[in-house]
Amino acid sequence: MKKYILFSSYYAGSAIILKAAGFLLSLWMARSLEVSEYGNFGVFLAIQAGVATFGLAGIFEAVVGLLRQCKTAEERHRLFFATNRVFMFTIGATLVFASAAGIFAYGLELDVVTFASVLLSGALLAYTSLQSQMVRLEERHIESLAFSFVVPATALVCSGIFFWTMHTAESFFIGSVIGLIFSTFILRGVGLFKFKQSTNDSSYQKELSTRLIPYIAITFFGWMSGYGNNLVIAKLFDSTDVARFTFAMSIGAIMQLVASALNQVWSPRFFSIVHTEPFDIVEEKNRKFFFIQSLALGFMAMSVIILLPPVLNFMGGNLAYYSSMEIEFFLLFAGYIILIPWWHCNNYFLAHDRGHSVMNIVLATSATGVALWLALMWLLGSIGIYIGFFAQMLMRSIGITLIARRLWPVHVSWTTPFAGILLAGAGLFIAKI
Repeated sequence: MKKYILFSSYYAGSAIILKAAGFLLSLWMARSLEVSEYGNFGVFLAIQAGVATFGLAGIFEAVVGLLRQCKTAEERHRLFFATNRVFMFTIGATLVFASAAGIFAYGLELDVVTFASVLLSGALLAYTSLQSQMVRLEERHIESLAFSFVVPATALVCSGIFFWTMHTAESFFIGSVIGLIFSTFILRGVGLFKFKQSTNDSSYQKELSTRLIPYIAITFFGWMSGYGNNLVIAKLFDSTDVARFTFAMSIGAIMQLVASALNQVWSPRFFSIVHTEPFDIVEEKNRKFFFIQSLALGFMAMSVIILLPPVLNFMGGNLAYYSSMEIEFFLLFAGYIILIPWWHCNNYFLAHDRGHSVMNIVLATSATGVALWLALMWLLGSIGIYIGFFAQMLMRSIGITLIARRLWPVHVSWTTPFAGILLAGAGLFIAKI
């Protein structure tokens, strides 16, 4: 148990370090780059994130589903080898679509070196993430951390070095791909995670491939809910709006990190009591926890909205351009807070092995939410980007709550997220007076 706790702390600590380093690097770039150039960086970042996300769409979930059929270590290794073969097809298709997305965004004026760096870095991030996940399934945690932390950390360091020397958005991706190639080949060179091909691999490849289709749609909507929306923003508005949304999403990562950390603390406790204690008692504890979470997120949002503008002005450079985004930050933070009912209900679906139901809910609410988001941008202009983000998160929470109430006597209190939003609104009021 001590070993599991120790490695859990390593995973959590490494994720926090990477998030913090990425945030600081993004802040440095926003300070140094012209707003239009930072907007271009946001579009390239969206394409890189898209490649890294779509290349992995559903693969790990499919592997977990098939793993129970593997009774021996040899069978697991054949499954893992087949997984890498399937990944080569998915990442190949992803790179083709990403190339089309780049031409859609920039036409034929794309810089070949920069765009190749964006595509290749995204592909390598997907590859190393997959290796980390599969190694973790074998409980080889040191090797998993090598892929999940050492490789992206090396990429960030190289990105920082290249940006320091060249001071361009393109240098970030050139440095990233060099760091990824260097670290990945070293790990592969020392023999980490190599599996031998077998004549039985083809059956695993077919089973894996058939399980991927539902996850592709989920991955698309997840990507569109984040940096992927930059491609749409770039078409509807100008590069300054892309820059503002990219910067806002970077700041919003703070809220996501706090929410995830709190959920990771509560979820194990919830799973241990949901089948042993009366439902009403579990729900009472749920409501208490999520109310505390709402207040924590609301206080975080209020603090950032109040303190960020003077901090950005003090830091100087081009950061001053983003110091007037209090309303945009409020709407983005409110979107994270309104997701609390989602987290509340999602735990019940996980505890009762209803992952397929969650997948259907994600598909339905995301498809509707993204359509609403696009409509709000079209009707309201650039502020519709942030109102649409909030609306999409609200629809996701409403959707899962309605389905959860059909299955269990769940008592979601909507006053809970609105208490946090009220705190964030207080921060907006103070920042504006």
